[in-house]
Amino acid sequence: MKLVWIVSMLMFMSFAAGVHGVAKPTPPQVVPTVNVERYMGRWYAIASIPTSFERQCIQGTTAEYTLLDNGKIEVVNTCYDARGAVDRAVGRAWIPDLSEPTKLKVSFVRFLGFWLFPGDYWIIDLDAIPFT
Repeated sequence: MKLVWIVSMLMFMSFAAGVHGVAKPTPPQVVPTVNVERYMGRWYAIASIPTSFERQCIQGTTAEYTLLDNGKIEVVNTCYDARGAVDRAVGRAWIPDLSEPTKLKVSFVRFLGFWLFPGDYWIIDLDAIPFT
């Protein structure tokens, strides 16, 4: 009976927090457009807040983007761990809503030809200086 009461209280508190809880933070502004072809290539990380799957990376972190024939983007993230071993993850990125071309989805989990559990990848800033 005590367990039922505790679970009931937790459910009520979750519901109450959702109804009267803290306001959702404002999402970041994205840039209005990006030249996808110019975005392709190898990018070097100069600083980051590591995610759980990047904690072993200690140096040489790069992301390489390749535009595929189907309009999707191949993403290859590479880094080196403390022993100098290469750690590589291959994924796909795509634009789910063409009216918002700087809000992409990226997945590194492929199963039976489907890319699962995509995360948001929003382009929030670009350098004003053109590439040479």
